[in-house]
Amino acid sequence: MNRINRHITDNYIRKIKASKKASKDAKEMTDIDYERISFGLSILLNKVEETLLIGVFFAIRGSLKELIISMIVLKAIRLYAGGIHMKKEYQCFIVTFIYFYSVIFLSEKIYLSSELSIILQAFSYMAVLIHTPIESRLRHITDKKKIILLKIKVTISFILIWISEIILMKYSNLISWSLILILVENIAYECIKLFRDVKKKEATYEKDL
Repeated sequence: MNRINRHITDNYIRKIKASKKASKDAKEMTDIDYERISFGLSILLNKVEETLLIGVFFAIRGSLKELIISMIVLKAIRLYAGGIHMKKEYQCFIVTFIYFYSVIFLSEKIYLSSELSIILQAFSYMAVLIHTPIESRLRHITDKKKIILLKIKVTISFILIWISEIILMKYSNLISWSLILILVENIAYECIKLFRDVKKKEATYEKDL
């Protein structure tokens, strides 16, 4: 599939270059611009591929509705808060699959009481709000106004999800677990950050020696 994605991306870039040469009024693009387009398109294609594969699995399992709901919850938060990104595409696929499978499996096996669900969702909201926006190679925001705006949007997303949870009572446990697993992701993010900081300190200490 990676070869197909590369082929589609390369063809698209060639078409853009050809159209730019044919048009005299078109704004010139640098190699960096083409790299950005290529990188963005390859991510989009990988996400489409990933979604299709996961969708087929859960459709066969009979949990397609549950998958769609948990996907909407995750995307509503990640759109503004960001998230952990793996270095390799297959790693990203595995982590995403584990997340959705865990959400659906736990929601089927463990029913949370209203009190416990509210407490854990509140912790999830606070954890996400603190970490928004999560830095990655695709996203590095330092402007304070933009950060505050993203935090406001995350808060609105949570409010809309909570309203949906009240309306869709049948899927309230599923939505609860979707938000709780996002809390787990944020805890994992803190652990990864701590591990990286320790590694950097060790490397600095070895250099000083």
